[in-house]
Amino acid sequence: MELGLAVIFGLHSVCSICLTLLNKQLAVEIPFPLTIVLFQCLASIPFTLIANARFHQIKSIRTSHLPGALLISVLFLSCLTSSLLGLKRVHVPMVVVGKNLGPFWTALLETLILKAPLNPRTLFSLLIGVLGSTLYAMGDANSDLEGVFLVGSNALLVAFTSVCEKYVVRNVDQAALGFSLYRNTVAIPLLWILMTAGTENFGAALEAFSKASSFCWSVFAASTIFSAAAGLFIFTLQGRVSATTTQIASLCYKLATTVLSLLVFPQARKDLGWMAILGYSLSTVSVALYAFLPSKRVAATKGSTPKGSSPRIPP
Repeated sequence: MELGLAVIFGLHSVCSICLTLLNKQLAVEIPFPLTIVLFQCLASIPFTLIANARFHQIKSIRTSHLPGALLISVLFLSCLTSSLLGLKRVHVPMVVVGKNLGPFWTALLETLILKAPLNPRTLFSLLIGVLGSTLYAMGDANSDLEGVFLVGSNALLVAFTSVCEKYVVRNVDQAALGFSLYRNTVAIPLLWILMTAGTENFGAALEAFSKASSFCWSVFAASTIFSAAAGLFIFTLQGRVSATTTQIASLCYKLATTVLSLLVFPQARKDLGWMAILGYSLSTVSVALYAFLPSKRVAATKGSTPKGSSPRIPP
């Protein structure tokens, strides 16, 4: 691996791991996920524009792009909000276990929506992942039905978002940074509409932020920066590495995130029993099987990626 690519992978891994841990801390202290997402979207826009000033990727913005931008923005908001709500109720390892199901749900949705072929390896890995997730939920004393539902919903939303984004990329003539700009810009008025409709009290959210400790403000500032930077690094990596490489990187990120979360949030260690450890291990093995074993699926879909697009990094 060339040095420049290794550096980008390293920077993305730092952003991915830190963002999960920061959002966990933030979700516990400030129970206003829509406001958190709003500020993170606002922070991502200047980062995207700065990146475009360097790479000049964003193409002409057209009104015909609005339906696709609206679709990916709605799904983006659903993913982030459900993730923050889940992080508030469960430990980070449970979130990791839920995200491990993402590639499999994506494969199933691709079969249903994009008519991509499905092979026995995917089904076998999925069964192991579901078994591991079930065992973990039963072995984590902190897990409750609502938390498990939120984590599972987030995994399904991430998979559905991935498939829809592929569909939009195939039909809208725009670059990756352009889609990132659309996603965050359109999300802002959508969030405001939701909050003015009464789904979240923006005044109470601002009051919570005003009363937050300096440490909480530091966590929030860091989370917005890491959120924007992670998106930019993902788009940089998409055009330079294979899908298998991104699967390996994703697996390593999740393992590192779990280890660090157990150090940062010691309560999680007390709630994890042997069944949870077994379930987490099975969930990790399922992702490894999906990522590393040869698959006819890759050969069957090779060449189907539309011109100008690139492989998506797993969530």
